[in-house]
Amino acid sequence: MRRLRQLLSTGSLVLYPILVHTFIVKDAPVAALATLLAVALVMVLLHLWLGDRSRRWIWTGLYALLASAAVANLLLGGHIALFLPPLVFNSALAIAFAGTLRAGAVPLVEPFMRKYRGTSVSPAHVRFARALTWAWTVFFVAMAVCAGVLATFASLESWSLFANFLNYLFVGLMFVGQFAYAWFRFGPPPGHNRFATIFRIAGDTLAEARARGGAKK
Repeated sequence: MRRLRQLLSTGSLVLYPILVHTFIVKDAPVAALATLLAVALVMVLLHLWLGDRSRRWIWTGLYALLASAAVANLLLGGHIALFLPPLVFNSALAIAFAGTLRAGAVPLVEPFMRKYRGTSVSPAHVRFARALTWAWTVFFVAMAVCAGVLATFASLESWSLFANFLNYLFVGLMFVGQFAYAWFRFGPPPGHNRFATIFRIAGDTLAEARARGGAKK
């Protein structure tokens, strides 16, 4: 069941930016809003049916809000609802990373570093994990701000290019950059294939950040 939820969730969220950008470029904002509504409803059903009980209502409520905004725009006109996902999710991820930087907390990146580096974690690794958590916090704040500025001042097509493609590209570049620097500075984790490790840590870190972001809402 968990794998089914992950498959449906990933499929919906991967298709969403492609479809929305395509419809916006073709000057079909109604179709883009219908896509937002459909994906939001799928995610509502997934979280009600298969969601983590501890956060089920948080994410159900969030996606229900997006669905309601899409319905309002479909009925009343406008396309403001399309601007909400990158603002909401970049902000949630920024909050998730920032929340682990308070005094006495463990930076979000550190547990994953310990998991994949085992006993080879040094004080330098711990400092790097904290700095990296700060970097991700600033990064997601910047992404949310850029999405908001473009939504306010740029054309819908320019906003969509950033929100539905460049945002994801920059996330990928951040991951590649952090691992390239870590391997250059510390070397690869003992006994791990570097590419497999990158994808495991990337998936685990974003999943944990998403969970923490939801828990704080």
